[in-house]
Amino acid sequence: MEDKIFFVLFPGAFGNRNETFFEFWFRCILAWIAGWKNERDVQVIRVVYQGTSLKNLIQGALRQLDVIPAGATVVPICYSLGGVFMELVAERRPDLFTHPIGIGTNGVGAPLRTIFRTIKSVWKRFLVGLLTGQLVLDRAAANSLFWYGRETPGNLDELLRHAHPQPMRGILGLARTMIWEAVKNIFRREKRLPWSTFASATVLVPERCAISTGTRFAPGVTVITCPGGHAVIFSYREIRQLMETAVAWIDF
Repeated sequence: MEDKIFFVLFPGAFGNRNETFFEFWFRCILAWIAGWKNERDVQVIRVVYQGTSLKNLIQGALRQLDVIPAGATVVPICYSLGGVFMELVAERRPDLFTHPIGIGTNGVGAPLRTIFRTIKSVWKRFLVGLLTGQLVLDRAAANSLFWYGRETPGNLDELLRHAHPQPMRGILGLARTMIWEAVKNIFRREKRLPWSTFASATVLVPERCAISTGTRFAPGVTVITCPGGHAVIFSYREIRQLMETAVAWIDF
């Protein structure tokens, strides 16, 4: 069992309710893993976000990871806010993850400007969500967040068919955690940087991504930049470059 490799998928908002959503949001990742694994003993764990509060979400993720045996190689792959969530999970299991991989993501210690830029990209739906308790994507918000206002109707329709409402309680829990760390960083001599929990990691940062562009990650993080926006997770070419770069760091 020690030779088994686990890839653990941490989705962002709107695609984490059950495992069927992963086939859409992580389709390029899953296709790459299928071609790479060859004779390797590989298992993919899709972390479904269970509960509404941040505490419950973290506890639910940890329960799903209990199936991983000691000594296994465990590589988390995170998209969007999944990178922040993964880092919070890793704080409770610091011995578990090897070389995290991120796509258009961020982490605890991101600056306030990045946090508020993310909220601004969906600000109308965010305000409605504060009243209704659910963050629901509409066409304008999806176009702004994923394609910075430049996408075709067909792709928008497909994404919206695979996007579920996201409970605001968990979103606000993540936001509070990130804002509190950003405020503490203002007064720290040694700043906490995103993904400082890990000795090494690789992150794909699109040039026009509201969530990750301009973020200063921890020194051990290899940052790969690419054109485009937050919808980069649907580009197999960019995902292949990311994965090939990342696995080269890992001693399988």
